[in-house]
Amino acid sequence: MSDSKTIATAIKTAKDNPIDGTTEQVTTLSISIAKSSNTMDKSVFNLYKEKVGISPKVFSKLKVIGDTLLAVSDEERKGMMNYLPSAYNSLYLICSKLSPDEIRTAIKSKCITKTISYRQTDKYVKQIRYPYKFSTDGDKGRWSIKQEHLFSIFRRDMVVLEGEALERCEDALRKICRDYQLDLRRPKEDSIASIRVEERATKAAFWRRRLEDLITEKWFAEQPAELKKQFNVKKVEEVIDSPLRTFTGFLVRCGCGKAKFFDIWGKAYIAKIHLLEETTEDNANRYNYRRRLEEKLGSRTDLAVWNNLVLRDAGFI
Repeated sequence: MSDSKTIATAIKTAKDNPIDGTTEQVTTLSISIAKSSNTMDKSVFNLYKEKVGISPKVFSKLKVIGDTLLAVSDEERKGMMNYLPSAYNSLYLICSKLSPDEIRTAIKSKCITKTISYRQTDKYVKQIRYPYKFSTDGDKGRWSIKQEHLFSIFRRDMVVLEGEALERCEDALRKICRDYQLDLRRPKEDSIASIRVEERATKAAFWRRRLEDLITEKWFAEQPAELKKQFNVKKVEEVIDSPLRTFTGFLVRCGCGKAKFFDIWGKAYIAKIHLLEETTEDNANRYNYRRRLEEKLGSRTDLAVWNNLVLRDAGFI
């Protein structure tokens, strides 16, 4: 089929299946867009995007919906039409945040229905993607009871509280609350973006604590003063917070050498990459750190096992 006929067919599909139509129409349009992205040359696809008459933002959301629905069989997808909402914004939330398996489970448990609102969809997606945000103390049911906000705790800018010290503080507060049958909750906001930011902060604090366990003050005190001067580090925290090149360079020069670096400091290296991934504001850097993790964990089974164990024990997977 020629490019002009291909585009004409795709445009006709868009006209026959408006974005404010039925669930079947919206999903048909979305799948058409996703298939066009996979089969058309880039220049042809860009021309199609211009002629189809859908705003770039909505077009992008429809493509995400289509990509997700293409991952299930035609027969199963046909069955889903009886349960999925027709609003493309709700469909985008479902298809961009939930896996096909999670969508199946939601439909089977009737958490996703044809009449579900965008607000209800948003709430359900957050509960699945960020469960710890909705049950911090492991007792979600009690949160619907009538209750009173008694105290708030604030940290002044000049007070440093992070890593192990922050963990001890939280443990102490939780103990006091349990003694008086109170609930301690972390502050939270409603948007997925703010939850994602807080989740990264939580993971960053977690990996920093792992680094503090692996690179101790006692070990740092035993290292040569000349080496510390060379790397301009006076405290173990400065090693932990240093750029990756300085971090690895200092550990290598502390006696293990490059050949044995990952045998001795592999866990610390993995924790450091995780910390950098969770604290960077740059998406490209975050992607590069993730790729570096995948490559190293793929080549070292021992580190992959350790990585999965600590994530599982912390409730992140």
